[in-house]
Amino acid sequence: MGSRTDASRWILAGRITGSGQPLDGARVTWTSLSPRLDDQRFGWRASDVKGVVSRTLAADSVEGEFAFEREPEGLGRGGQESVLWVTAPGFLAASVDRDADEPTVALDLRPAAPVRVLVVDTEDRPVPEAIVTLLGLPGEVAEVERDPAGLRSNRSRRALVRTAVSSEEGAAVLPAVPGRVRLAAEHGALRSAPYVGPLGPEIVLRLGSTFSAGGRVTLTAGTSVPPEDVWVECAGARGFQVTHLAKVPLEGDLSWGMPAVPWIECDRLVFRLHGGLISNREVFLPRPDPGGHVELDFDGVGLGGLFRAQVRNPEGDAIAGAIAYTSVQLPGGEWHGRGARTDSTGLAEIPGSGPGEVWLQVEAAGFVPATDGPFEVLPGNEYGAVEVTLLPAASVSGRCTFQGQPVERFDVLHWTEAPQRHVVASFDGREDGRFELDEVAAGPLFLRAHAPDLAASESIFVEVVPGSPVEVELALRQPGIGRGRVVDAATGEPIAGASLQAQDRERRRSLRPIGPATLSANDGSFELHRLNPAETGVLVEAPGYAKRHLLVVGDPEQPVELGDVKLDRERSLRVRLVADPPRDFTGFAFSAAGDGTTVDVRPFPASGVLEVEGLPPGTWRLTVHPTPETWIHRSGALAPGRDWEVVFDVSQRRELRVEVDPDEQGRVPEDLYVAASYRDADDSDRTAVRALPRDGELVWTDLPEQDLYLVLRDSSLRVLDTRSLPWEGSPTQTVRLDPRARPARVRVVDKAGSPVPGVQVVAMAASSPDRWSSHDDTDSDGWARLGGVDFQDAVVVLSHPSHGVQLASPVDLSTGSVVVLDVWEGLHVRLMDGSSPSASADVDLWDADSSFWIGRYTTDRDGRLDVDRVQGVVAIEVVASGLWPTRTNVPTRSSQLPIVVETLRTGSVLIVARSPDGAPTPGTTIDLHSEQLAEAVSTWVADQRVEARDGLVTGPEGSLLLRGLPRGHYSWLAQGPDELHGSGSLEVRAGETTRVVVVLGP
Repeated sequence: MGSRTDASRWILAGRITGSGQPLDGARVTWTSLSPRLDDQRFGWRASDVKGVVSRTLAADSVEGEFAFEREPEGLGRGGQESVLWVTAPGFLAASVDRDADEPTVALDLRPAAPVRVLVVDTEDRPVPEAIVTLLGLPGEVAEVERDPAGLRSNRSRRALVRTAVSSEEGAAVLPAVPGRVRLAAEHGALRSAPYVGPLGPEIVLRLGSTFSAGGRVTLTAGTSVPPEDVWVECAGARGFQVTHLAKVPLEGDLSWGMPAVPWIECDRLVFRLHGGLISNREVFLPRPDPGGHVELDFDGVGLGGLFRAQVRNPEGDAIAGAIAYTSVQLPGGEWHGRGARTDSTGLAEIPGSGPGEVWLQVEAAGFVPATDGPFEVLPGNEYGAVEVTLLPAASVSGRCTFQGQPVERFDVLHWTEAPQRHVVASFDGREDGRFELDEVAAGPLFLRAHAPDLAASESIFVEVVPGSPVEVELALRQPGIGRGRVVDAATGEPIAGASLQAQDRERRRSLRPIGPATLSANDGSFELHRLNPAETGVLVEAPGYAKRHLLVVGDPEQPVELGDVKLDRERSLRVRLVADPPRDFTGFAFSAAGDGTTVDVRPFPASGVLEVEGLPPGTWRLTVHPTPETWIHRSGALAPGRDWEVVFDVSQRRELRVEVDPDEQGRVPEDLYVAASYRDADDSDRTAVRALPRDGELVWTDLPEQDLYLVLRDSSLRVLDTRSLPWEGSPTQTVRLDPRARPARVRVVDKAGSPVPGVQVVAMAASSPDRWSSHDDTDSDGWARLGGVDFQDAVVVLSHPSHGVQLASPVDLSTGSVVVLDVWEGLHVRLMDGSSPSASADVDLWDADSSFWIGRYTTDRDGRLDVDRVQGVVAIEVVASGLWPTRTNVPTRSSQLPIVVETLRTGSVLIVARSPDGAPTPGTTIDLHSEQLAEAVSTWVADQRVEARDGLVTGPEGSLLLRGLPRGHYSWLAQGPDELHGSGSLEVRAGETTRVVVVLGP
């Protein structure tokens, strides 16, 4: 290629061809990727974005040749984090990773028609001279002609930005880009909502009104961040759908402003603060009117920490270019994350992680993603690198079909354990329906396919072995339709605009939403599409009403009539404080927690009557705070259709004086806490906690006339002293607690009598293990001090990293006791479902009395579970999805022969009750009894071990779906309306939904 490819002169050069012919005028862009994962810059989810454009250089090819004399400015780590993009009219854009060690590159583009974007106003009239911006972020790559030295495998995500101006007809032409893109248009003060998805022959962007937003950011004392490293992002949320609208950086005075944000239909706006070392912050606000303004200040913003991850392969070699994420859950339940790429040494530095419990996820091409944590991250701190070893990935390939024909556009969901931890791989333009998954872990794997306008495939199970290709076929199914009406549960009036979001489900867990949400019409009616022939979940929401979850079984042959879907209104709760004698309740506070909903702490007025608006029915935990250090709990159900009032009696009937003895120097240890627990007259659990003053004397005047149990703890929650304090009728009582009181001393030695340091010794009350416990680690002489224990009623558990776990055994703690740590045995079991091993099954291990949890383990592909260095009788509790929850006590032993534990896989049954003339019979009661386990299914439903929508009664369509039944034979009795009844038997098959038609007779 002549002088243009002279490596001594050019930093980077190459040749561009299209279908093998040189391309004049092809545009080549050299793009650097930010070392920080800026996943919100262009409105992409973290799962989509692995880097963003920070600097670009462009060159036009002449006779297909191009060259760059310099690297993009600001490119970090010696050019390793960069990529080349090539576009040319009539061809599909292509990209390739920049290889710092190779100065030449060759790419061959595939033919493709350019994309036409039509910009219109709200009345669908063309808008000329509108600016259209395209951000390309493909998941696939055009074919790359590799030079003899070979380019790196092009696995990283890429970003491409192109702009165009619309013509008089409102049309703008942009290059064809593989995969998903983001398109947005603007004209003066008008903006379009962004389009995110694959490019088609023509895409319409509709300009509309905008609103503005702005405010300031104030930092906590001692916090300082560069404004250019911090930005604010705005998105619109509607049900499960989130549309990213705008993003702006902070100004030098820490103010921010968005002058023209697209106005869209949404339930609420989401404003997020990101960047630098600061911790993520999120605020939800109502949507303003078109042309309105949102003023929002982010107050008291603090720092996260600098988290490091060192990523290697099993041979210990560094993995460069891997993506490391840290995620933290905020108080509102939302998860937010930060990320970075690893450098040439395999090190990733992630600023702004946390603070709080942080989870780490690491991904790299050709390896199985890994998750670790949680790690406690403090504001402003820097941490040493966490070592992460990524395992080589195996591969699965296959075909996605519908009625035997290939499907071009589809998603494949796959998981190894719990379905809710699935991974989604998207495929588009697959004329033969083929797909490849090359980053899956070896071992058991479940797969399921989704596609627009079709029902999901059944989940299939395969065993993946490295080096052995696995071929599967995922057959999508004909969807069903559901019809009904959303009404007010109390009045029966229709509810217009209610949102109904269908959700695919697997093993009683929601996998993902199915299409966009459906809105009910003015008469409350709705029609749901894409219902699975098996179970489909539907989340029903409406402003002012409590959420409702439905389970629907689609029928591809005829619509399913769901009848009236009744929603209960959110109501107000009156919390009333009473006291004898009456008092001013200023200073008291209230908080609550329900099913996914919380009520933040709010103060009571002097009257002690607080109205809390907008609570949905359900089970709630209500808390009254007499002081910031004291709280009183009460749990119960707020039932629909009635007024809610809860009364808390906080009378000052008793004064308790707690005195804590000083040490030999006359000082009271710092950071001590006293907890007083009791059960109230209404059998509610109540606990009051107070920090101990420095003088060692604490006076409580708000404790009831009840027996108390007092616990003295230090800041690490170790029990130092305990005391049972019965109520003796006196209004004033005094009790002394001693942090050094009668400590039990336990010495741990091995079989040779030598002390074993570093053993965790846990002492528990044998009669009531949940009443108290005390723990300490043995010192260099093998001694542990256990404060606050009842010497006559104690058992201990010993745990050591290398010696293992010695389960609870009675110990006399009245004198200095010696315990021999003698763990030579182990647990060896095999879980079997009939003749089939229960592979990859999660089990919890406990001691026989369930007072000490050993841990959670997973069986291998043969159903075996081997846990070394554990001694005693172990309780095995099966908690795996798809298996009936069972509990079995198994003794440990030195023999390696496994003890067989029987398990039962679960299935589902759909019972359809019909009258003699074949009509559905809603309201039919089904009494089901397991012949194998000799138990009534009604007991399992009451204990929530089996999922039933409305109990054991058929719904409006005359059907009853039961999920999670253990396989086997069942007998049934049916009692329907008009004295119709019936009886019979059925069989539940593992992993299947059995459909049984029950014909009732007189």
